[in-house]
Order: sequence, then C-alpha cells, then structure tokens
Amino acid sequence: MTQHVARYRLLSALARGGAGEVYRAEGPDGAQVALKVLRGPFTERRQRRAELEVRALEKLQHPAILPLLDHGWEQGCAYLVFPLVEAGSLQDRIKREGPLSEDAARRLVRALAEGLEHAHAHGVLHRDLKPDNVLLTPDGPRLIDFGLALELEASYSRLTVSGTFLGTPGFWAPEQAQGELERTGPWTDVYGLGATLYACLTGRPPFVAASVGELLSLVVQKATPAPPSALRPGLDPALAALCLDCMAHELEERPTLAAVRARLQEGGPPARAPRWGLLPWVALPALATAALAGALWFTRDAPHAAPAPAVEPADAPSAREAQALALCTLSAEVNTVGVPALSEAYAEAAIRLAPERGLPWFRRGNARYLQRRYQAAADDYGRALQLGLPDLADGFLNLGSALRRLGRLDEAKATYEAGLVLDPDFGQLLNQLAGMAMDAGDHAEAIATYTRALEADPSPLSLINRGTCYLKAERYPEAIADLEQATAEAEAAGLAGSDTALAYENLGLARIYQREDLAGAIAATERACELEPTPGRYARLAHALKLDEQLERGIEVLGRALELDPGYALAYANRADLERDLELLEPALADSLRAVELAPEDPRFWETRGRVLANAGHDERAIRAYDRSLELRPDDLSVLHNRGSAKGREGDYAGAVEDYSRVLELAPSNWQTRFTRTFAYAGLGRLEEARADLRVLIERAPPEWTRPARERLQELGE
Repeated sequence: MTQHVARYRLLSALARGGAGEVYRAEGPDGAQVALKVLRGPFTERRQRRAELEVRALEKLQHPAILPLLDHGWEQGCAYLVFPLVEAGSLQDRIKREGPLSEDAARRLVRALAEGLEHAHAHGVLHRDLKPDNVLLTPDGPRLIDFGLALELEASYSRLTVSGTFLGTPGFWAPEQAQGELERTGPWTDVYGLGATLYACLTGRPPFVAASVGELLSLVVQKATPAPPSALRPGLDPALAALCLDCMAHELEERPTLAAVRARLQEGGPPARAPRWGLLPWVALPALATAALAGALWFTRDAPHAAPAPAVEPADAPSAREAQALALCTLSAEVNTVGVPALSEAYAEAAIRLAPERGLPWFRRGNARYLQRRYQAAADDYGRALQLGLPDLADGFLNLGSALRRLGRLDEAKATYEAGLVLDPDFGQLLNQLAGMAMDAGDHAEAIATYTRALEADPSPLSLINRGTCYLKAERYPEAIADLEQATAEAEAAGLAGSDTALAYENLGLARIYQREDLAGAIAATERACELEPTPGRYARLAHALKLDEQLERGIEVLGRALELDPGYALAYANRADLERDLELLEPALADSLRAVELAPEDPRFWETRGRVLANAGHDERAIRAYDRSLELRPDDLSVLHNRGSAKGREGDYAGAVEDYSRVLELAPSNWQTRFTRTFAYAGLGRLEEARADLRVLIERAPPEWTRPARERLQELGE
C-alpha cells in the first residue's frame, strides 16, 4: 500500500469498493481523517465535471452533512478528505436491530431534511439518498456520498455481472430510473428521503426485486410500494402517509422539504402540505441522468442523449416507445462510466418495451461488447441494423469492431467499408480500417488511411494513431512530428487523459529509437507517467534512464512500478539488471529470483537471472538458468554466448566452443563471439583454429576489432 497520498499519511484501510478505497489517514497537523481514494481512469470530461461538483460540496457546512475538508489528484487518482467519524451507517443499524422506533425515525429524517435544504440552497443535490449513505453519530445523522461523477462505479458495486442485486436495490426516484433528465431536481431527493423513512419504519427498501430489469419494470409500470402499515401494523397513519407522499410517482405530488419537516415535527399537521411548484425550476439547465453522474443542477450540461429513430410525423413514438428511448439514454450513460451489467439491464428493459426499434438492441450490444461478449454483441448490432438506427454508420462501426474482436477480419473490414459508403468522412471508421492495416503490417496503407481520417477529423487522436503507425514503420522523424503536434494540441486544450499519455509514451519511444534526443525521450516518458502512471510506463522510463546512465534513478522508478503492481515480473528483472550494473549483487540476486518465480515461462527473466548469478561468481547456477532460458527460446544469441562464457570459466571449453559455434552459425558477423571463441579453442589446445578465427577478424571485422585480434594472434605465436 502506498504510504502517502499528497500531504496525508495512510494508516490503515477502512473500506474497499469498486471505485476505490477509504483509509484512516493522518494529516499534516497530526489529526486523523478519512481519506477516500478514487481510482481511474478519468477522462478530461469527467475530471472537469467532478471539479465543479467538489467545489460546490466544499461550501456545505451543516450538522447533518459530513463536510469535505480537502481534495485533489495524486498519480492519476482523485482523493477526498473528510473528518474521521467512528460510526456505523443507518443501513448497518437496520440490518442489526431492525426498524427504528417512530420517534427515532421522525428525529432522524427531520435532521436529514434540514441537511438537504441546506444543500439545495447551495445548488447541490444528493441524488443517492439511502440508508447506506447516512452515518449515525452521537451528535446526530450525517449525510455522506453525495452523487459525485467520480464515484459512479461505487454506486453500482452491489451488482453482479448478470445485473442481479447482491443487497439493497438503489433507492431511485422514477425520474432517475427512467432517465427523464429535465424532471430531475430537489424533489428527487425528497423521494430518496421518503424511501429512507420507509426503510427506517419497515426494515426493508420500498421495492424488493431480484434484478435490475425487474426493478425497472416496477418503475415503468408505476408500481406503488406496499403500505408501511401493512408491514408494521399499528404504525402512525400520518407517518405512513408521509412515506408514500414523498415517493409519489408524479413529482408534483411530493411535498417540499419544508412540508416534510413540518409533518415530522411532533404534533405537526397530519394533512397534506403544499407540493412543489415546478415552474421556477423550468429555466434551470437539465441535469445529467440522475441515477448517474453529478450533484449540481445549475452548472451541468445535459449529456448527449441518443436521438430517436427518424419517423414520419404521423408515427410519433408511443408512450412505451418513449420510455424505451429514455431507458436507452440511461443505458448509454451507464456504459460511459464502466458499469456494463447495469447498462445491459436498462437496454433489456427497453427491448421489452419496444422490440421493433433498433436503438435498444444497439445499446445492449454496446453493453455486451464492454463485457467482452463479442458474439452476443455482434448479434445485437446485426439486429439493430436490420431494424434501423438514427445513424447506420454507428451500427457498422460497432459491428465491425465486434467482428474484429472475434478474429473475423475479412468480415470486419467489409463492415467498416459498408459504413464508409454511408458516411465517407466518418473518422472513427477510417481509424478502425487504418488500425487493421497496421496490425497486418501494411504500414503504407495504414498511414494513407490515417491521413484520410485526419483530413475528415483533424483530432489529436488521429494524429496519435498516425504517429504510432510511423513509429511501427520505423519512420521516426515523421512519428516524432505527429506525436509532438498531438501532445502540443492536447496540452493547449487542457486534455490530460489516457490518449495524451499514450502520445507522450510513444513520443518517448520514437526519440529513443532515433537515438538523437535521449533527454527529450526521458521528458516525454516522464510526462506520460504523470498523466497516467502505469507499471509499463515506469518500466519504459527506467529503460530510457539506463540508456542515459542514470542507473540509480532507474532503480527508483522501477520501485514505483512495483508499488502499482507488486507482481510485475518485468520490473523485478529490469531492476536486477540495473543493480547488477551497479554491482549491488545481493538485491540483484533477490530481484532476479523474484522475477523467475512470478513468470517462470518467460525466457528473458531466466537470462537476467543467469547474468546476475554469473556476476556473483555462481557460474554453475548461471549455466542452469541459461539452460532454462534456451529451453523456452532456443537459439537466443546472447544467451548462447553468455552460457558459453560461463562454461569457459568453469573449465568446460568444449561446451563453450559448442555454444560459440552455434552463435556463429546463426550470425557469422558476431565479432565478439568469434574473438571470445579463440580463448575456448586455446583452452582445448586447438591453437590453429583459434588463429583462424583471429585471421577472419583481421580481414573482415570492423577496425575496432583489428588491433585486439593482432595482439591476440601474437600471443598465440604468430
């Protein structure tokens, strides 16, 4: 575990989930805090959106809200800092002891209502109100986990791959579940408050469903929860009525938070209080899908909603079709944040409502593709194309990608080309075709197609792709030009995501291969690691540092790679190599051993193990390591040469000659091996053969070998 995040020292893990972890941490002042680390990857859009949300959350100061103390970004991860509260959640309390008393429920929900009023006054919605997100402290309840875009995956961590709930279903309002963006607002939190009150009084959620699809069906059918009094006979009728009023399907029928507080106050009016007047909210920009990202409603742009299929005006969508299209929008939004099982469930609900529409099948195909169920995805895309889509080129793009994943390359290429007939300037289709050409080794065709893509869509991504293709074609100046332009455009646009990191990584490689700008290669790879640190990128940086003879720093960088992935065998092997160069033989022996333990079938790591053992004076063990490397990768020239040298040091000159001779059979111009073989021949007394090797060196080898060959020949009596 990394010991520090920014200014905070991590002490112990408190909780783990799909999106990240929560730690007990110590701040710079020595006070203990709760620090939540949210794992990436984070797109530029998600990061900007989250920054807006977090700045709004910082303004919330209320006894019923756990305050945000600090936040920031560290090594590609977001972190949020809260006071450390030694308390369980309301869900824990209900699970352990059952329903609350009526008085306790009134006091708790009234306090939550006051906290929500404070948040709404600052333009912040909670949007994920449920017993799990209420801490019970000695000073009263505290609301936690406002619906941040960064924490979307955690919102669905209760789902299995099939979409089945492992625990309590989400306490979503109908407008959330159906993706009705324009209808989301403070009244959505009133629904969650009523659902939480329902759980307090009955010990169970308002709806119990076996799967997401079943839950959605209940919402679409405008199902009403079982009356709380049916589950708890003798319950105060006014309290039971408040639950159901807050959870009214029509949001205009839900009471305001002020009305909720009045009805919860002991002796308050049992009759219905005034409802929401919706007109004042009409001018506000639409929220993003409420079951998904974002806590702000006045600073957010609506997400890109999937357009309805083109129809004649007389064929306006039915109510069922409109609901299906709303579910398609929600399915698409869920997919963008990496919860494909839930996305699939939304799409299946849409298919049940409108099986004759192509868009629900397309959305389910996308969800299945992200789950790597490529054949099922291809089937869905094919069905969508048969039924019709708002943009058929999108269908051909995704069908081609699924076929490509299945290895059906000819079909994939034909599918992409069919899409280009519909839209000849569709940059993504051109990029896919170019990628197929690059994979096939046809770099000229790939570069030409990437150039077409750039003409159609002059984006940094197309530049990155063409630059990468130039790199594979060993056209390093062109690769550097494209990748330098791509990184400059990305930086100017404030883009700091995966694509920009990849551009810097490949720029570093191109500079290394060109062997003209090693400092620039190091700087580019460092920037890639800053933007998106991965073990592989740190390994590339260490390689560049080794070429620049910065061995100690290379060892440090590989340590960072191992912090990210303690099982990364390549980092152990490369670190052992650097330690060997610095004659740090004990750590080199330990690291090389760990590498072969982690990846015993990788011949490279046995070769490293052999070199380290040889440097440590253990030639017999080194020979065994080289033997294993050659079993896995026969005729590796460097391993054969090194094994021959180890055999020679052990006095096995015949074995050494055999290894050196095999190298020269495969590579007659390997002058180092030819020179070294003369010592093995001499050890066997075969001086004439040694002299013959030296004459070859004098006659054919580059000038740097001529002098040592002449001197050696004199030593052998000629």
